Amino acid sequence: MNEKLFELVKQVYTESREVERLKIVNHFEKCGFKVKKCGSAGKCVKKYKSGGQLNKPFDLSNWRWIEITKDDREFLVSLQPPDKDPKSGNHHVLMDRIGVCSNNHWKITNIDLPMDEKSLDDLVEITITAKGGWRQRA
Repeated sequence: MNEKLFELVKQVYTESREVERLKIVNHFEKCGFKVKKCGSAGKCVKKYKSGGQLNKPFDLSNWRWIEITKDDREFLVSLQPPDKDPKSGNHHVLMDRIGVCSNNHWKITNIDLPMDEKSLDDLVEITITAKGGWRQRA
């Protein structure tokens, strides 16, 4: 694959993830959640330097999330939640899998992008019923 084609595929993929993020945003709003929208809410910068630790900036613009509140409860819906394998201890990022974080507890769902109406409804239900059973992350 040549460099131009690779960059084109990457651009289309990033745009597709933003379409999915907005689909989730709209559904949560329809269900009475407040969604944070100010600034660059929900997406990262193109030239991330890790507080000056990276000499060459890294493009984090594909990183997507949604910050929502309902009934004074705050949630982070991630389109790439972190995971740590309990057996091996290996760390992973589950690209295009939906995860929900509340009070530093994560629920990794069985929902993958792209979203349809059923998966959107399932995500709202998972968020509304957020209680015990979620894994604590260090």
